Formats: sequence, structure tokens, C-alpha cells
Amino acid sequence: MGKVYKNQTAFTIRLTTGQDITAADPVKIKYRKPSGATGEWVGSINDEAEGIVEYEMADEDDLDESGWWMVLWPGRQPDIQAALQMVMVTL
Repeated sequence: MGKVYKNQTAFTIRLTTGQDITAADPVKIKYRKPSGATGEWVGSINDEAEGIVEYEMADEDDLDESGWWMVLWPGRQPDIQAALQMVMVTL
């Protein structure tokens, strides 16, 4: 992954579970900002069979802090594992 900048748009967060997620709806991707604040984005399924979910940053306020972000798709269904990714956002 290349550099990700604070307030960057046209950037996609993509998480892969490696499992079939056909029944997953809605797709909420949770995050924790470097400050510890939490929230969620409503994402979409990119590939049901491979278990790929994603969210495209369209608003400058989506990535509004510099530092390490934790991005998580919790799975929700009992047989689908969570997917976790760390993203470093720079100035």
C-alpha cells in the first residue's frame, strides 16, 4: 500500500476475510482513529466468494486525523471471521 494522506479522497479501504460472505448485509466497516475515537462506514461487498468488503473515501472528513487507524469488518455472522487492517495516515 502506498502513502495515505490526511483528508485524502479517491482511496479505497479493502478488507479480505477469505470466506464466502454472501449473506452479509449490511456491510459496516468499523474504525478507530489515532485519537481513540471510533465510528463506522457503510461499505460494499466487492467479492462475495472471496469475502472482500470495501469502502471508498469520498469525503475529506473520512480520514481527518494523522497516525495509525485500525479498520475492522467484524463479520457479524457466527461462521464468518473478522478482517482487520492497520492504515498509517500521514500529513
